Amino acid sequence: MLGRQQGPVAKAFVSPVTFAINIVRPSGQSTGATLSATLRVMGINPTSVLDQWNNNRPAEAVRAGDFVVRVNDKTSTKLILEELGSRAELEIVVNRPGAGLSYMDICYNGITNPGVEELRDEVGRPQGCTLQGSLLRWPGGRQVSMNAA
Repeated sequence: MLGRQQGPVAKAFVSPVTFAINIVRPSGQSTGATLSATLRVMGINPTSVLDQWNNNRPAEAVRAGDFVVRVNDKTSTKLILEELGSRAELEIVVNRPGAGLSYMDICYNGITNPGVEELRDEVGRPQGCTLQGSLLRWPGGRQVSMNAA
């Protein structure tokens, strides 16, 4: 990060997304998430409570690759797993790495190449980022376009 604090634009662009879901787990059923030892979601079982959640709320769907970081008030792996197996009402907080904005188009009269350079500095000049005029591109398709109106 070159020793600079990220500003709000850069945080929205590169930060992981953290969100909470609230589900009720019927007695005798699991949530339906297959979790690794690090609480990474490896998959969601079809017809499970989480599968139903995902189908009903696609914008808040829990996906493979997400990490469970808290369940109710529990944050340690052991207590999270116990909570998932013993409680019916669950608030599950999920972290999705690399899920910040994938594209940003900033249109402003005063944007100059130094402004683009400043944003590039703000996001830490990540490896592989290229600057082409007012377009910052990262491998994998992420990009920021700044245009003068």
